Amino acid sequence: MILTKEEEEIVYRLAEKLTGSSQSGSSRKTVLVHNVMRRIQATSKKGLGHYLEYALNDKAEYKQLLSSLTIHFTNWFRESDTYSQLFDEIIAGRSTVGPVRILCAACSTGEEVFSLGLFLESKRQTTPNFDYKIVGVDIDPVSIAVAKKSVYRKERAKDIPLNFHRLINFGSGPSEGYFTLEKDLRQRSVFYAGDLRKLQSLLSEKNEASFDAILCKNVLIYFDARGVHEITEGLVKQLNPGGILSIGHSEVIQATQLGLSSRGKSLFRRPLAKVASSTRETAGRVLVVDDSLLIRKILMSTLAGFGFEVEAVDSAAAASRAISGSAFDLITLDLHMPEIDGITWLTEQRARGLKTPVVIVSDASPSEADDVLGVLSTHAQDYVEKKDLNERSEELGDRLKAIIAKKNTLQEDLVRGLQAPKLDVWKKSLPELIVVGASTGGTEALVKMLGLMSSQSPPVLVVQHITTAFSIAFAHRLAKSSGLILGEMVQDEVLKKGHLYIALGDYHIGIKKQGPRSLLDISYSAKEHSHRPSVDYLFRTAARTKQKVLGCLLTGMGKDGALGLLDIKLANGMTLAQDEASCVVYGMPREAAHIGATQFVGDLSDLRREIDSCIHNSSHAA
Repeated sequence: MILTKEEEEIVYRLAEKLTGSSQSGSSRKTVLVHNVMRRIQATSKKGLGHYLEYALNDKAEYKQLLSSLTIHFTNWFRESDTYSQLFDEIIAGRSTVGPVRILCAACSTGEEVFSLGLFLESKRQTTPNFDYKIVGVDIDPVSIAVAKKSVYRKERAKDIPLNFHRLINFGSGPSEGYFTLEKDLRQRSVFYAGDLRKLQSLLSEKNEASFDAILCKNVLIYFDARGVHEITEGLVKQLNPGGILSIGHSEVIQATQLGLSSRGKSLFRRPLAKVASSTRETAGRVLVVDDSLLIRKILMSTLAGFGFEVEAVDSAAAASRAISGSAFDLITLDLHMPEIDGITWLTEQRARGLKTPVVIVSDASPSEADDVLGVLSTHAQDYVEKKDLNERSEELGDRLKAIIAKKNTLQEDLVRGLQAPKLDVWKKSLPELIVVGASTGGTEALVKMLGLMSSQSPPVLVVQHITTAFSIAFAHRLAKSSGLILGEMVQDEVLKKGHLYIALGDYHIGIKKQGPRSLLDISYSAKEHSHRPSVDYLFRTAARTKQKVLGCLLTGMGKDGALGLLDIKLANGMTLAQDEASCVVYGMPREAAHIGATQFVGDLSDLRREIDSCIHNSSHAA
């Protein structure tokens, strides 16, 4: 049986109407004509007209007609070179929690769904807290029936890499010539028959939410330009913010018009949603770099809740790709990652000109303290322990906002309004005690300000907000740079000239008088401003000794130390604070200036000059 030219044209027009595919090109036309001719013969109809009248009125045959009018070419692991990057990009762009959701559009008989599923199932079995769901959609109900059955001929298994064969069940007995997939994989894969042009209605009907990634590979080549735009526009609407669209290597889309950015290998990302803060302004764009899926989820959820736009990657290599393609206001960085560790990556990126502020979010051991303190002194702005992410999430959000705010503006007018009185009221005298407090950015600031101190210096007591695991290492580091002798941190230790005393662990340090001597007072009393040790505790006890005290408040977030510095001033002491321009975070010094606690404000070199002047030239008034 042969169709006339007029009948062939009817087949082509019907295919365009029912599937939306363009019928340009002779090879595809020939396939469709042969498919329809086979159905005419299978149903014993006399010709095309009789067959179409029957098929359009019989539900079962209509499914066969749809199948005849579509192209079914597919294979196992076709274009699988994109899988690893696709996985990285999905995790990096996720703004939701729960299983990763992926849509395979025009999935045919299911090979693409299960190829990706084999890859993701291997990830699930080796990646803590990772899970996935794949939804396959195809207009051909006959192909969908095959996919749902999930049984394939054994000889097709040769196209599946051997390392995935452990996830395949080969038949025996009557089913010896077939195989299927492991139950866990099949349970995470569902299939629906539906038209991509009506995708939103189909997914709504099936109660399917939006997706973290959509694969539509080697499908768009069957549509004209108008059809391609219609299909891709519908697909993008089903993507979560930050989601990935994957197309065939030979296909082209108008990514810019669709609001997508290229990620290479025919992968395109939908922009992240801009979560508005309480002032309806985005708090900033943050890149999370951590190989732990759980930590990425926690950070993404926490930071999005504070109004940040968040992107996440699981390796240094992925981080390099991210910063090359986008601008970020801040980066959170894990230290322990495969292939390239966090410190190595950051050091390399700083050498290449990276200016973005970096906050280390990790769980470094005390043995790594020197490395962490080294990177804090040169390349990173702050350090946060992973174990504190849940309990101190609000503090984390505030710290990141403060660092970003410092990066974006110096607020010079505000600084001028809050600075200390004119220098003619700054009266210097020889101090009996020097007390210093710092928080975010303080590890570097203290090393710079107290470098090579005079051996004739009065006792110097320091409170630095720092993780307990690093406090001892920092104490030795600061003592070495200052040239002062590190004093014993024991109760009632006599404070000595030329010695440095630094709060360690989870204890306040203060000062008490015993006759003519000043003694170290170590306390486990309640936290102040959520901190133990607290700068206010040190400053307040110093003021109460009635000695001549020089108090200095450095960079840090919050209010700790401001009231204590005012106590020192009211007790006729001398009070200094770091200026905004040189602070990593201008929080504690700002609060001190706001309540009138500061007598002198300057950068670290200014502060050191005034301290030296008090020690060596106490008779001179500024």
